[in-house]
This record gives sequence, structure tokens and C-alpha cells, in this order.
Amino acid sequence: MFKRRLVRFLLWGAVALVGLEAVAVGLAIEKIESYGVPADIARHHFYLTRFTLNPFLGTPTIDRFERSTNTRYIGFDNACDDFIADSLLGWRNQPEISCSFLYPTGGAPYSVGLLWNAYDTDGFMVSMENGPRYQRKKPDDVFRVIILGGSALAGFGAPPFDSIPAHVQRILDGRTGGGGTKFEVINAGVAKYNSAQQYLFLLSELIYYEPDIVVFYNGWTDSINRHGHFSDAIFAYMRKAKKFKPVPFSSIRFKKHREYGEYIERSYTPKGAVKILGKAVRRSVEWFLDQTGIGYWAWKFELRKNWKRAWKGLVGLFKEIEKRPSQAEALKTDFDPRTNRVFEENIRRSATLAKMNGFKGLFVLQPLIGIDDKPYAPGERRWIDTDVAEGKIFRRRKFYELARPFFVSQSAENRDEKALCFADLSGALSDVEDRVYVDEGHLNSKGNQIMAQAIIAQLAKCGMIKLPEKS
Repeated sequence: MFKRRLVRFLLWGAVALVGLEAVAVGLAIEKIESYGVPADIARHHFYLTRFTLNPFLGTPTIDRFERSTNTRYIGFDNACDDFIADSLLGWRNQPEISCSFLYPTGGAPYSVGLLWNAYDTDGFMVSMENGPRYQRKKPDDVFRVIILGGSALAGFGAPPFDSIPAHVQRILDGRTGGGGTKFEVINAGVAKYNSAQQYLFLLSELIYYEPDIVVFYNGWTDSINRHGHFSDAIFAYMRKAKKFKPVPFSSIRFKKHREYGEYIERSYTPKGAVKILGKAVRRSVEWFLDQTGIGYWAWKFELRKNWKRAWKGLVGLFKEIEKRPSQAEALKTDFDPRTNRVFEENIRRSATLAKMNGFKGLFVLQPLIGIDDKPYAPGERRWIDTDVAEGKIFRRRKFYELARPFFVSQSAENRDEKALCFADLSGALSDVEDRVYVDEGHLNSKGNQIMAQAIIAQLAKCGMIKLPEKS
């Protein structure tokens, strides 16, 4: 009797789930399509449609992108898990996968359309359709340029194949690097990488690709302290509640490394293992719900904001949240001059590595909203008018006020060193009236093209490359 009732309950539950998801998927796809996402990508995000409609209707958008990048599409938006853990670097790009999402995160009205990520067999961001696999042993007829940076360098914010390295490659195509060799540009950008990770990435792996030139594109991620003595604005916010505890300072190992270390230590104890298992189960359930129409529609678009607002109001009654500073004030107090010391140490380490290994290094300060003199377009000013912009602009200006004199001193110190060059390109967009920022720092295709031209011009100015007329 019990078994019969249980089977009946499970059957009716499955029917109800399918019915509810069918309605929710229809609503979700309609809303997602209104943001410019093709229907086949929207369908691919959900279990119900992925295994029923897609085999019959096909996925032309996904298939076309997979063929052009030689990758495997893993999903849209919350299913876009494109990083894997790395014990040295903290995280790295997952190789041979692609995914798509609305950008910036947060959806409309701030979205600028559907964007893609695609990574080749070595985890490098794909810069061109059917691009080559880069051989570690550099061919004799290749002049190789590796460009390091965070998400702005990798290409977040622009359509596929419109990153800064992609534009650099297209501009240099058909030209030679001397002696009849051809240029080859590798996009080694990884989202949220700062100067510490760039140095470790170069030291542990990229030097084996035998680069002729390495370009370091920095500024944004280094202005956000990720090394742990303040860590981020959340800790700055909590300090007023006297819950902040200082942690050991390191210019190479940062907050993510400590989190991984603590995670591993906990896994060796029964209590810690149970907690880790519980978090893993919860994460799996949340991911499963994100793959269903119900979870995606109800949670992402409606309930999440309301629930967070209600929860903060309830907790505020007991924790006196009103005594804590605003988010903008928290961001201001989050700045620490030691952040620049970290940056300077890693730039010097990278410069030493360049000299020891015989390649040339160009160190660039990137442009960001708030630190240049650009006449901002209405779409760019929309971010400036937000509550957090004041704090973020304050913090990044403080960082650049210290970073710029450092670049000047390094240029003077290495004036006779032909292998090293330091350039402040943070004002490269100052005369551009059109919109080039899609948010507070990522650039659209036009912005990336301008920065690519500025980098190439700087390489030529520093005597690192010669640019004859295109053949």
C-alpha cells in the first residue's frame, strides 16, 4: 500500500514538475529573447527543452559557434562555468569549452547583448575563427606576442573575436616582424587576474611558449585589493561592525589561495568533511534549479531581489545595520596603499623575468571610467550615476595616483634597457566621444580596437617592433 502511494506521489509530482516547467520555460524564453538571445540558446539552458525540442528544432547558433571555435558549448548564463581551480593561480580558463551570457551581469537594462567566451585546448581565449593551436616550440617563421591581463583584456564586453589581442592580430596580419617572420598574438587574458597571477602564469607556463614580446595590461584588477589585508568592500563594510580580522599579507598569495588552503584543511576532519558535503549538495541543487525553467524564471527575475530585500530588513532589526557605512563609503575605506606596493613588486618581478628569459616586456596602464578625461556618453554615464560608482572611482583614482609616478620612475630607470618599456595608456580614450565602455571598465569592439592600435603604436615607439607598410 505504501509503495503504491509512493509511486503515485512520484508520478504525479513528475507530471506537475513537467507542467510547471513547461509554462515557466515559455515565459523565460520569451523574456530572454527580448534581450536579444536566440531561441536555440535559450532552450539549451533548460532540461525540458534541451532534451525534447532541441533535437528536433536544432541549435544553429550554437552549432555555428562551436564549428568556428572548435569548442564544446556548455551553456548559457548561470550554466556558463568557464573556470577551473588551479593550486598555483587560484583559477584558470577551462580548455575547449564555450558559453554565452548577457553582459554586464545583472541583465537588462544594462545588458549590451549576447556575448560569448571560447577557450582553445590550452585555455587561451579564442581570438579568431578556426584559430590555430599555438605550439609551445615556436616555429622559426613566427614572431610571437603574448598579451596578459584580466577580463577587459580577454574580451568580456565585446562580440566574439573582437578582444584587444584579436584586433592586434588583425592589424598585424600581413606585416612581418623582421626577417620575413609573421606575427602571432596569444590572448592570455583570464578574468580577475591581477599582476600577481600574471607573473605566476608567465613564470610557470607562458615562458615555455617562447614569446618575443609580452604585454602586461593592468590597472583595474590591481586597484581592487585581492590579497586579503582588506580583501574587498564586503570586509570594509563589516569592519564597522568589528567583525573584521586581519590576515597575513603577501604580494603573491592572495585571498583565493587561503580559501583553497582552508578548504583542503577542513576536508581532513569529519566535521569539516560533512560541512563540505552539505555545501556541495546545496550547490548542486541550486545549479539544478537554475537549469529548470522554474528556478530560472522565478528565482533569477523575480524572487531573488525581493527575498534579499526582505532578509536584510529582518536582519537589520537585530544587527543594527544602519550603523554601518554605505557601500560607497565602504569602497572608499577599502583602499590601502599597500595595494600599490603589491603591484610594484609584481611589475619588477615580471621585468626581471623578461630580462632573464630574453623576451621584451611592455607594461601598460589600462583606461577605466573615472580616471580619464573622456567625454562620457549617456550609456557610460549611467554607471557613473550609481551609488557604488563614487566609492569605486575614489579607490581607482588613488591607485592610479600612485601607479603613474611608478611607471615614470621605471621608464627613467630602464631608459637604456631596450627590452623593457612602460606606458600609461589610461588616457588613450580621452578624445573618443562615442560609447566605448559597456560598464565601468570593459570595452566594446570599438574601444578594444582603439586600445589595440595604441598598444601597437607603443610597441613601435619603444623599438620593439618595426611596422613597414602592409604587404
